[in-house]
Amino acid sequence: EGKYHEAPALFKTGGKYYMFSSHCTGWAPNAGRVSVADSIFGEWKELGNPCRGKGQSATKFSQSAEADTTFRSQSTAVIKVEGKDNAFIFVGDRWNPKDAIDGRYIFLPVEWENGTPVIYWRDKWDLSFFDKKPE
Repeated sequence: EGKYHEAPALFKTGGKYYMFSSHCTGWAPNAGRVSVADSIFGEWKELGNPCRGKGQSATKFSQSAEADTTFRSQSTAVIKVEGKDNAFIFVGDRWNPKDAIDGRYIFLPVEWENGTPVIYWRDKWDLSFFDKKPE
């Protein structure tokens, strides 16, 4: 209550609702947020920025993308991986205000640390990522 969020991406697992979202800063990138609640109607508890690690390195094709800018994206959706327990994919959209037709998406596996969903940048990954046993 009393806080502004945009770009909500909701999912439910283990009897709890989780929401990735963003601060409201217009076109400017910002750190994402993850929140949790026992009911979709709240009360929601903010858990901080879900993004971890170094992020995407700059290449001749793309800029660097750090965890404090949600890897230069904003939450769009969370996709459940069918046939896998507690397996989800974070989808983030990348807006390019100088060339809006060049908007892109990132897809990253949702990982878990102490019961909190987190996202690390992965240059490459596939669905076999979800075959490994949780630590």
